Amino acid sequence: MSDMKQSLDAAMDRRLTATGDRAMAHYGLIHQIMKLGEEAAELSRAVIRQVNYPKNKEATENLKEEIIDVMIVTHQILPLLMTMHEYHSRLTSKLDRLDARIEKEKGQ
Repeated sequence: MSDMKQSLDAAMDRRLTATGDRAMAHYGLIHQIMKLGEEAAELSRAVIRQVNYPKNKEATENLKEEIIDVMIVTHQILPLLMTMHEYHSRLTSKLDRLDARIEKEKGQ
């Protein structure tokens, strides 16, 4: 990864964290969990629309927006639900399962 990309990633992470902290302080955990459910539902609709209309630029742009919305709210909530150690452990477990499934499917 280039130094510029690392710098941009670090700056964006700081912004995401700062704005997320402000949102959590303003709205609270329960509200943001409900917001995540709302955003996840919107993402689900955008996915279905993208699958049904794969060449539709508006559907593609909507999908991108909804993915970002889910990522933003998830980033706000995760630190309040689990430690970084638990997050890494769960993420590693899920990635390991995905890797195993891919390898199994390649062997079939």
